[in-house]
Amino acid sequence: MYKTLAKVMCILLCLGFVQKKKPTTKRKAMKHIEVALASMPTEIDPMKIWNYHHFMIVQSLYSTLVRLNENGRLVSHLAKNWTVSKDLKSIELKLNKDAKFTDGSPITSSDVAYSLARHAWEGSPSVIKGYLIDTVVGMKNLKKGKIPAGISMPDKITIKISLIKPYAPFIHLLAMPGFSIVSEKEVSLGSGPMTGAYSQKTKTWNLKSRTDYFGKKSNLKSMNIRELKGLKKISDAFSKNEIDISMGFVVGDLEDLKLPKDVSIRKTDTLSYNHLFYNLNKKYFSNKEFRREFGQLLQSIAWKGEFLSGYQEPLNTFLPNGVMHSKYYKKKSIDININDFKKKWKNHLPSEKIKIVVVDKHFKTQFINELEETLKNLGIKATVVKHSGTDYMTTLKTRDYDIISGPYIGNFPDPDGFLEPLNPKSAINFESKSTEGLFKNLQVARFKSDPSERLESYSKIIREYEDNWSMIPLYRVNFPIVYNKNLEVPDSSYRYEAELWNIFWN
Repeated sequence: MYKTLAKVMCILLCLGFVQKKKPTTKRKAMKHIEVALASMPTEIDPMKIWNYHHFMIVQSLYSTLVRLNENGRLVSHLAKNWTVSKDLKSIELKLNKDAKFTDGSPITSSDVAYSLARHAWEGSPSVIKGYLIDTVVGMKNLKKGKIPAGISMPDKITIKISLIKPYAPFIHLLAMPGFSIVSEKEVSLGSGPMTGAYSQKTKTWNLKSRTDYFGKKSNLKSMNIRELKGLKKISDAFSKNEIDISMGFVVGDLEDLKLPKDVSIRKTDTLSYNHLFYNLNKKYFSNKEFRREFGQLLQSIAWKGEFLSGYQEPLNTFLPNGVMHSKYYKKKSIDININDFKKKWKNHLPSEKIKIVVVDKHFKTQFINELEETLKNLGIKATVVKHSGTDYMTTLKTRDYDIISGPYIGNFPDPDGFLEPLNPKSAINFESKSTEGLFKNLQVARFKSDPSERLESYSKIIREYEDNWSMIPLYRVNFPIVYNKNLEVPDSSYRYEAELWNIFWN
């Protein structure tokens, strides 16, 4: 009897094991993956998207004129080739004749002109419109529905872009997901390697690979993308084999994520930063020396080993490592003694309660606790508010804070790829006062044709901005990806990890 019972138990355990592993095996055979992101849009328009999690869906549904491949190199995409004029002020791109929208209609130069121009139209919500307004002829003060003088269409597959002045990284701009090509007839028509829609019933994006896609086909046949928040929910979903890959983690408490043995986690080499920005409209932040020493005091807390996540690196410059030449990063950090600081500034410390806004879970809880305790010891009444999503954007726009954290992921490997949050024209601006002076100086350096001379000029101008201490440099952030070990995730050089459609099963 006991032998029989043991056999039954063994069979049940084996069946349970097979049943547990079956979902992954089945998805692999179907060339399907289940994806979990930290945040989920219900509608996708490349021009309106600002959250980098959402760009991951954009890159599956839409294509850009050019793209960065897995080696970080700029390669053709919708545009099969391009030429740059001798004076570096004109770029001509030839579209692939086989490129089509999801309804079968050809992608034309008129669609490209529309896709780019609408970013600069009056009232546009685009967070990247400044890149075009500052560089393309006729983009400034562009009325809705108009195509700027700097964009012409010699024929249906040729697009010509005229620049105000030579601008070395302009082609890199065109690889940004926000500048994906949409149809002038209907924005929802995709131009990318996959097609799909959001299901209100299941609360997921259901994507399928296009058989008529002109370019490199996805190794996947389909994927579902859901929103999943909270480390326990993510851990449980992996343990139950409900998901295969998850992205968009915040780094504050990632070390607590418990994963099964067949799931791997790795850092990406994404160039991004997370700094603190002063609201300079507050009278107690009008003194630059106070801002500097207060900022250095907060840095000395933030950079303590026990307060650092494994995905954060101390950064005492505005731009993350890997963007500028090494000379720019040779900047000495200074530790500030809390007692000396308190003694020196006791008559200048704010008497009213100050509000510090941080993006929820972007910092370790221990750091936030230590920050609050330090301010209390200084005699500063402070409240640390954790916001995310719409709440954060509202707070940023209304300037309802004294200090706010500003995380940003670079759009392309050039200083200009990280400066948009300082741009007065940007829909997302971390500065509380105009930075027109900074951008006026940058305009002189921006169009220098010699790359080394250009970076040298940028270095001086940005260091001058840093020395004003309107912001407190804190971290370079390396975003993590968690995925089933049976998945092949191409090297995530720069922002390549956003190409979900390029992931495949071993």
